[in-house]
Amino acid sequence: MSAQWQKVKEILQSALELSSYEREQFLDKVCGDDESLRREVETLLASSENVGSFMEQPAIGEVAEMFVGTENNLQIGESLNHYRILSHLGAGGMGEVYLAEDTKLNRFVALKLLPQSLSSDQDANRLLLREAQAAATLDHPHICQIHEIAEMDGRSFIVMQFCEGETLAEKLERETFNLRETLDLAIQIADALANAHSNHVIHRDIKPANIIVNKQGQAKILDFGLATIIAEKLNFESGNVGSEAETAQLLSAANMIIGTAPYMSPEQVCGKPLDARTDIFSLGVLLYEMLSGKQLFNRESHAETISAVLNYEPPIAKTLADTPTKLQRIVRKSLAKDKEKRYQTAKDLLVDLKDARQEIQNAKAKTQILEANSTAEIKPLEGGTQNLYKRRKFAALAALATFVVALAVVGYFAYFASRPPITSVAVLPFQNASGDASLDYLSDGLSESVIDRLSQLPQLKVIARSSSFKYRGEITDVQDVANKLGVRAIVMGKVDQRGDNLSIRVEMVDASNNKQLWGEQYNRKAADALAVQQEIAQTVSEELRLKLTEAQEQQITKQFTNNPQAYRIYLNGVFLRRKGGTENVKKSLEYQNQALALDPNFALAYTEVARGYNNLVLNGVLDPKEGKPKARAAIEKALELDETLAEVHLALARIKRDELDWMGAERDYKRAIELNLNLADAYQAYSVYLVQVGRTDEALTEIERAQELDPLRIALKTTEGNILYFARRYDEAIQKLQDAVEKEPDNTISHYYLGYAYIAKGQYAEAISSFQLAIKINGETTSTLIYLGQTYAKSGKRDEALVILNKLKTTEKYVSPAELAILYTALGDKEKALELLEQAYAARDLQLQFLKVEPGYDALREDPRFQDLLRHVGLAQ
Repeated sequence: MSAQWQKVKEILQSALELSSYEREQFLDKVCGDDESLRREVETLLASSENVGSFMEQPAIGEVAEMFVGTENNLQIGESLNHYRILSHLGAGGMGEVYLAEDTKLNRFVALKLLPQSLSSDQDANRLLLREAQAAATLDHPHICQIHEIAEMDGRSFIVMQFCEGETLAEKLERETFNLRETLDLAIQIADALANAHSNHVIHRDIKPANIIVNKQGQAKILDFGLATIIAEKLNFESGNVGSEAETAQLLSAANMIIGTAPYMSPEQVCGKPLDARTDIFSLGVLLYEMLSGKQLFNRESHAETISAVLNYEPPIAKTLADTPTKLQRIVRKSLAKDKEKRYQTAKDLLVDLKDARQEIQNAKAKTQILEANSTAEIKPLEGGTQNLYKRRKFAALAALATFVVALAVVGYFAYFASRPPITSVAVLPFQNASGDASLDYLSDGLSESVIDRLSQLPQLKVIARSSSFKYRGEITDVQDVANKLGVRAIVMGKVDQRGDNLSIRVEMVDASNNKQLWGEQYNRKAADALAVQQEIAQTVSEELRLKLTEAQEQQITKQFTNNPQAYRIYLNGVFLRRKGGTENVKKSLEYQNQALALDPNFALAYTEVARGYNNLVLNGVLDPKEGKPKARAAIEKALELDETLAEVHLALARIKRDELDWMGAERDYKRAIELNLNLADAYQAYSVYLVQVGRTDEALTEIERAQELDPLRIALKTTEGNILYFARRYDEAIQKLQDAVEKEPDNTISHYYLGYAYIAKGQYAEAISSFQLAIKINGETTSTLIYLGQTYAKSGKRDEALVILNKLKTTEKYVSPAELAILYTALGDKEKALELLEQAYAARDLQLQFLKVEPGYDALREDPRFQDLLRHVGLAQ
């Protein structure tokens, strides 16, 4: 034993017995001018006082009271083996804690004396040894190390490192932490947890009172493994030695929960089996508290606290508004109620915490560079005037170079630190990097899901899928893409799946300067595809610097199904529907019904079912009497499950329109747009509705809005041309439709509509050419034949018109009576035309919706029967 140590020990023992006033006088006398000696003694004295909270709260609350008693207390000066008791520090998890002197190694230690009830139980002692040995293997600078597990005279005790400092709980009561201090501590704790978890040790009770912080800001986690010991002890007493699940059941039955309620994970308060992710949640609670200065889940009663842990979703963007978005995201992810959505390892959390700290350091660099530059001086050097001039010139150039570099660095960091929110974005189709074409549905589906989620945000312009998906493959000129789409930010990604492992790389670029705003690699299990697209959408919104309301945060992270397999089948179905063609639509319906068999509450799948049936009806594949009721039943179920889905209201509006419920349809169109201001399909469908009721000026406004959101979709130009046709603005319609045909020569609908406009203008040769091109591209449809027959009839080619009419009479395909009335009108048979329109009304034929505006009916409009029909349809003036 060194002389210095012996002297410190003797002074400390004497000082501990004195009052604070007497202690000061005593130290003045015995230490004299030896500042080193006094500093060492005062440090130990301060620790002795603060350490009343060292392991201050039992690791498991009420459970520890079963074990801690007064029959086992030690006296000052008493020895256990070679440990001499110096003072009582307090009650810790599972026992009394003492400051002791290790007389062999000349050091102070913390000695935890375990209760007699444990010491006398051989089974419990064996468990104690096993668990403490596991904790003792942890060798990490931020974990309070266990030195020894020993026994003397039937008394078991654990000897551990004596940690100087105060608990984090005490520091939080007294002071507010800045970002750097918070991150430094969080990184230390996460690093310690990563080490423990890699050694198969979880803590279960991460909280401020179990973390000691010294004057240098170094943290130590206390009480590793002790909660596990108590859980196992309870199992032994019940004869139920076994799994974690059995332990959880026992604790639940005994109305006992291991941990400290405000810092527990949801699975912990429910008594479910725990893994390392419970510690990650607790650290998330701790991180939130350090950043906000407020306890997240602590409530007036235990029951209210448990309820908060299970149900309360903190509005992170609001309560941590001054915190960098990356750090907000870390807190949010750590606090996920579903452990599958949390950080899966403490190592992953540690990486993100370090990245966040680096970003803050980078942001500070600009200030430091400016300060350094502003204090720099060019001082003349000794020597003659000529040398002085040269040296001054050199120094000036050097200073200028430094200033230029400083400006560049400052500009770089200033851009990220102070840029305003970006309010327009396009998500390009993620590339399928697997080389397996059968996984195209996954890469397309993930990117489309991100688009759908971001579209919920009214403050953000999000380009529709049909335009953004024009850009498949590698993008070499981001700025050109952004200019054509009319956005500032571009999101790109790559998806790779190997077996059960899913890898997604996503980045977002500011097209105004080609700088990367954000990039991240997601390595997950294939079953996590649903959670990943939620994370991506949320992160994009944060990196765009958007301020979201609590409702918007919930909407963008909404979980539409809990079944990963149902979600994948749903994506497959959507992928097939988008490919088009009758067989693909039928197969898509099969997929959606499979998804619903797995999750009957999957509202989006019901929406797709309704779309499928409507598609088959619209294309004449399915009788409306069969298809329409099925579509309505599916959409009503979707509405029952989730009223906030814009797609549901859009589908319902279409059904109501088909049922001639004009007022009801308009309410749902407006509701769809209200719920999703970025839903281009809603503006397009509403524009068609407005045309049908004769409000063509409003229709043009809506279709223009659709084109802003979906600028490369030729079908919208075609719709605009058709609106102009119904508005009797034929020259403009022809110009618009010719432009559409030029851009997309194989677009059948553009040729149809152009043919309509040519008929109205009396350009019959051009109309015939347009319809014949449509037939060449898509084959003969009954609609094309009817309008081609109309053209022949109006151009004087009656025989050709009658040939077409006879073909329509013998076809097995569905022939719209409302459209066929147009051909009979052109042939001059008004009686037959009106008879067909009555049949169309009885059958609720879809084409009857254009009764008010279709020029092909103009010859019938003065007939009272036609006016009566308009009233029946609900389209009278």
